[in-house]
Amino acid sequence: MKHCPMHTLGRALRNALSATALAACSDNLVQPDASISDTGGDNLASPDAAQMATDSNADDDGSTTPDDIASSEDAPTTDADTASEARPSNLRTTADVRWALHGGRLVSGRMTFAVSTRFAPGSNARSHIVEAAAWYTDPAADVGLTVVEAPPMSVAELFPSEAPTVARMDYLDTRAADYGGFPCHRQPDDVSCGSWVMNMCPFWSSGDWGGGGTNPRQSFVISANAGCYGHASDATSGDYPKSHGVAHELGHGFGMIHTPDWPEADRGLLSTMQGRMPILTAYDLAFLRRKYPALDAPEVVDVAASPVSRLTMGSGYDNCPFGDFDGAPGMVADEVYVADGALLDCATGEPPKVAVTWFNLGTDPVPGLAVAFRMRRSSGGQPAILDAWTTAPMPRESQDHWAGPLVVPPDLLAAVPVDVPLRLEFAVDTGDGLEESDEDNNSVTAQMTVVASRAACRPRSGTRPCATLVP
Repeated sequence: MKHCPMHTLGRALRNALSATALAACSDNLVQPDASISDTGGDNLASPDAAQMATDSNADDDGSTTPDDIASSEDAPTTDADTASEARPSNLRTTADVRWALHGGRLVSGRMTFAVSTRFAPGSNARSHIVEAAAWYTDPAADVGLTVVEAPPMSVAELFPSEAPTVARMDYLDTRAADYGGFPCHRQPDDVSCGSWVMNMCPFWSSGDWGGGGTNPRQSFVISANAGCYGHASDATSGDYPKSHGVAHELGHGFGMIHTPDWPEADRGLLSTMQGRMPILTAYDLAFLRRKYPALDAPEVVDVAASPVSRLTMGSGYDNCPFGDFDGAPGMVADEVYVADGALLDCATGEPPKVAVTWFNLGTDPVPGLAVAFRMRRSSGGQPAILDAWTTAPMPRESQDHWAGPLVVPPDLLAAVPVDVPLRLEFAVDTGDGLEESDEDNNSVTAQMTVVASRAACRPRSGTRPCATLVP
């Protein structure tokens, strides 16, 4: 693949930032590990928080290429005009994970998932549950959930004394008379949501509901605390369990455990077990494939850009959404300005820092991937390539990341419009070198606005969640 050299992009960026077509993406927030309880029920505060989002098939959207530029008045490209130098690899692989220390499994990875009609068929609330269930379908693992309708269920119906044959999901009213029969995670402050918001309760082979049973588990119930979701009492409310939260609880159902309970050497791997992850990661798929191996499993080829990076913080880790790794407390996260021929962060007066992570979600190694930072107007248009490089090769089910300053060459900056919402993108497999099973997960985006000067930057109270993280 030929890469777009920096010095030829001035005209391309002017063209790219003048077109309109696509809708703006929204800001997103990922909660740290601390937002998840390790005692069986998840304290997912602010259940209505926005989800992370990925672009749809962003690699065939007409990105500016060297050939396009060569036909313009700019100088033609040569083989010497390549992308910026390769970045150091921060590869993490699942090859050495000791899966016996990472949780249990169900008797069968294929189950019927009975979802209460309180999440009405055809509603947005139901679509989030169906979407999360669909993530647990993988050709290389013997897993799958068949979603069916069920009437609203009482505690006795959710948690029968006999061995259940299906998994279930419903709201559970902590103020109801039968709440005393709930076998998992009852606490004095359940009504205030201080104890749990959403919970997975397993039924073990030993015939017990709740914690401390004997593996493998036979089934599970996902309960959403009715006092924590407006949708439980108002079907028109948008405050309902989102797909990332349901996927987290389904991960527990399939046997996954929270990251702090993993061996320390593995805790740098991204997972739905850290919460608010809008895709299944390389670790998650490796877990399913090891715990539920499929006979004659086909080869899966799939790479993805991650909406989240997992970075060190002190002696531990925290998750940071793409586009929110720059700067210090006190300024709006997505504002930058141009001064002295450089793009600078409003919060620091230095080039904005970014962190990007990418996955090999497939079952075989992949060679180095062509990846790139791109920019376009939020209203649409072709993107301009800001920077590009080729990654290190990746073994199966692995992740890699890079974090550092986003340095934009001065000749590109003159074309950047002021006070116009822009989209900063990170994309993988930009040359379409792989025949993937899913190309809709190949890019992530973040909002960015260039203001006239640092004096025009807007103050903001509070701290930014990733401002203190280091690569």
